[in-house]
Amino acid sequence: MRLPHECLVFLYRRVNERYEVLLLHRAPTAGAYWHGVAGALHPGETSAQAAVRETREETGLMLGDRLIDLKHRYAYMLDDEPEYRAWYAPDVTSVTVDAFAGRVGINWDPQLNDEHDQYGWFPIDEAVGMLRWPDARQALVKLVQTLESSS
Repeated sequence: MRLPHECLVFLYRRVNERYEVLLLHRAPTAGAYWHGVAGALHPGETSAQAAVRETREETGLMLGDRLIDLKHRYAYMLDDEPEYRAWYAPDVTSVTVDAFAGRVGINWDPQLNDEHDQYGWFPIDEAVGMLRWPDARQALVKLVQTLESSS
């Protein structure tokens, strides 16, 4: 059974005067939708450790100290996502997600694992509209706010 705690990571880069975000397309066997790097925490792992591990597993990138905690947490109800119900213990009703980001160089591209069948770099405003879940959209908006406040 999976722990009811996940991480979400948006990798981004600056191209000329705009930011682009990496979205990964889940393979048909994994749902066939666009999303950031994501996955469940392992026992004893912090959200930040899971974010670094999932980024390495899904893209080949060693984020290390480039991980940015967006300080954005949300939860989704398993009743709203019945296809994921079997992954969790019967008494689990919701899954908590902590959002992170990481900046990459302009020439870096991911090495996808078998969970994904394609990727793309998208302007952030376009990427927001491509995400399946409103909570993930809000996390990406939080990245925009973080970038704006640091410039």
